[in-house]
Amino acid sequence: MSPEAAPDLSVIVPVYRNATTVRTLAEQVIAVLSGLGLSHEIVFVNDASPDDSAARLAELERDHPVVRTINLPVNIGQHAAVLHGLAAARGAWCAIMDADLQDRPASLAVLWEARAPGIEAVFAGRRGHYESRGRLLTSRLFKWVLHRMTGIPADAGIFVLLSRSLVDRLVAFPTRVPWVQAMIGCLGARTCSVPVVRDPRPDGESSYSALARLRTALRALLCVLEYRFWRAPAPYLARTARPDDQDAGRLVPYSRTKRA
Repeated sequence: MSPEAAPDLSVIVPVYRNATTVRTLAEQVIAVLSGLGLSHEIVFVNDASPDDSAARLAELERDHPVVRTINLPVNIGQHAAVLHGLAAARGAWCAIMDADLQDRPASLAVLWEARAPGIEAVFAGRRGHYESRGRLLTSRLFKWVLHRMTGIPADAGIFVLLSRSLVDRLVAFPTRVPWVQAMIGCLGARTCSVPVVRDPRPDGESSYSALARLRTALRALLCVLEYRFWRAPAPYLARTARPDDQDAGRLVPYSRTKRA
């Protein structure tokens, strides 16, 4: 793919404490998308990870031209990091997935095949016993509440395939508390969900404690309420700065640019 050409698909991967899995993830994603005949890029967003993720990602960039890295100088959270990745992505479609290998790269093919006219977001409906019963129960309850508030599928997680038009609207979404699934629902995007198996975490433990999970759930609900009742004056990225992935760690003012 030439530097000027827009790829068929950009895969956005927020990274936090994922040094042990990013290479396996990248190489599996590349194998899957190459097998589908799709031109692609992988945009890793290193959310100021305290492990050696930055070094591992730099190695990946050297080994694989389709890999790009954004290194955030401070930790801003998964959903804000995803927005930085979406703003930098060039693909006609964009997929968001976790870096911990719980989302199977092979499932990208399932999401890609599920595209249909008029559908702007294809969610991976998580299946399987990938965490404890208690965490699964609270997760399903939270997703049901978000479904009732916004209309997105009741099994919608952050593993999702997005059209370019929806990506541009997400980047321009006015909010102080970004939460991708809630933002998709607030925008009234046409969505669908396809079931995919999610695996238990292969290495380490989730960085989300019970209290952290509660706080993130409240942020999602606040994102919806803010949009409906106290509309933020500007997009999240317009109120901050974005890292220039050509000069990792240097922050430059964010501005929208037209993509091919």
